Amino acid sequence: MSTSFVSFAQTVSSYYGIHNSRFGIVASAIALDQSASGANATWNFTQLSKIGAEVDLDDMPTPDEISFYPNSTELWVTQNDVTTAQTRTYSRKDGNVVSITAVRNDDALTLNFNTDNATLGSFPMNYGTSNTDTVSGTYVYDIYSGTFTGSITTSVDAYGTLTMNNLPEIGVFSGNVARLKTVLSITLNNSGIPVGTIVQTTYNYYKDMELDMPMVAFRCISTAVDVPVLAIDETTNEMRVFENIQMATSQPEGISKSMIFPNPATAVLNVQSDQKILAVKISDVNGRTVLTADMPENSINISTLQKGIYFANITTVAGTTAQKIIKE
Repeated sequence: MSTSFVSFAQTVSSYYGIHNSRFGIVASAIALDQSASGANATWNFTQLSKIGAEVDLDDMPTPDEISFYPNSTELWVTQNDVTTAQTRTYSRKDGNVVSITAVRNDDALTLNFNTDNATLGSFPMNYGTSNTDTVSGTYVYDIYSGTFTGSITTSVDAYGTLTMNNLPEIGVFSGNVARLKTVLSITLNNSGIPVGTIVQTTYNYYKDMELDMPMVAFRCISTAVDVPVLAIDETTNEMRVFENIQMATSQPEGISKSMIFPNPATAVLNVQSDQKILAVKISDVNGRTVLTADMPENSINISTLQKGIYFANITTVAGTTAQKIIKE
């Protein structure tokens, strides 16, 4: 993680978002125009309506999951609030390089990149950076299973201003964002014979929070599936808006700029902020508070914590910010 307060308007600091992020599931009265790219682009998504909600959770893959999805070190669980349906995205982080190892969807599709992981690139990723990687593995889709081959291309293809209309429990948003575009294109094979294709294009618009804590302000996933043997030829669009976006932008001048380092850490975490620190609370991936420090000086002893992923909530006179930390 970076240890300086810099603007990420043209940079995606991390592929991973914020643990326990709530998103509004939205639809648009008109087709979104996402064609704008390059520097100083503008996107106006002003006919959105909220139709549901879901939450993103940072978790750890189990030993069985690591065995089935090789190389996995991270797990993000996206869970629908109403149906409780889940999408589980497994990934590997090797230094700053992030690769997808598997995607498991409750609805139908599971992709296991067990032959050739899908490397997204090295983060932070600056505007103009692009990475293409070959992918292959096994899949399960409806009643079919087999192997797949293809490619994935990831790029920070644009930055500029995103504007969205007023939404219940979310509010109005207009602010600077950097856009991460990912295109996954694969051919499905059954018994060595091609049976269909899937092309998935994902746009993640990351909010400039002036902190090394990325926030996906808006996400759009377009998936085109063509499987003639199943009489499937369709394109679906999924759109999400970060529910705490109004809170994150309501006090641009007074937001506390806080950070914790080193990260990963073994025994001591250093805490810095431009505001008076009132408390630091550390929680595990299940949301349980494991350590609280009231009015800390400049460091916190974490030597008693088990190795793993935690979340530090730093409370100052200007509010509370969160940061993911790793105990080694």
